[in-house]
Amino acid sequence: MPAVKGVSLQHPGNSLATWLASNHPDIFLALYQKARQANTAKQIKRNGLKGLGQDETSFDSGTTTTFDTADVSSPDPPLQTFSIDFNAPPSTLLTDSTADGSSFLSSVGSSSTASGSTLGSVLGSVGSGILSAIGSVGSYLASPTGLNAASGVAKAVYGAQAASAAAQTIQTQIARTAANQTAAPITYAQNAAGQLVPVYATQTPQGAVYQPLTSQGLQSLTPSGLTQFLSQYGLWVLGAGVAVLALMARRSP
Repeated sequence: MPAVKGVSLQHPGNSLATWLASNHPDIFLALYQKARQANTAKQIKRNGLKGLGQDETSFDSGTTTTFDTADVSSPDPPLQTFSIDFNAPPSTLLTDSTADGSSFLSSVGSSSTASGSTLGSVLGSVGSGILSAIGSVGSYLASPTGLNAASGVAKAVYGAQAASAAAQTIQTQIARTAANQTAAPITYAQNAAGQLVPVYATQTPQGAVYQPLTSQGLQSLTPSGLTQFLSQYGLWVLGAGVAVLALMARRSP
């Protein structure tokens, strides 16, 4: 497989894959496994080897993996807790040939998994780099099958915690991807009670500003939230627009 030079983060699938790798490494690893299984199945079908079946754990590289969806668990606190001081990805192209990209990929690679290892070490055990894995998962998440798998893995991880802030945040990001939108700039922090809280990052001339997100705040970031806003206030917005156009027409010579 040729080396991956860069991954476009303007592609919704790649954007979600990068966000998951940075914030939910266990879910990312489960999806990476599924992406490789799907790729293997395509190669078998393309080569006309349908009679050989599909091995759930063997890949085209000839290696086997020790992680699968069943190994993904929800520790207490859920998954990984991040400091508010996080390393943000580039805005357009993720590559290891720039200082910012290399620093971000290194940070992602050192993310801890539920098993106590790091994302980089697990991927290294199957012969993959961080950038290549993000590209693989990004392509998988560009399909309805991949998005359904992401939703299923998230539900398997959180189970009874489906109403938790992290679970809701993941579903928000999946909904954005399904609507062909890039992942929202959300990370996590812990409140005084030790609970995981999603925060929205806004870049300002003075640096990043982080706003805690409630359930309503997360809903506003989904396509359905925008639809709800327009259904409630669309006539007011339209009326204001008509008034502005009328005022401009009146002022025109």
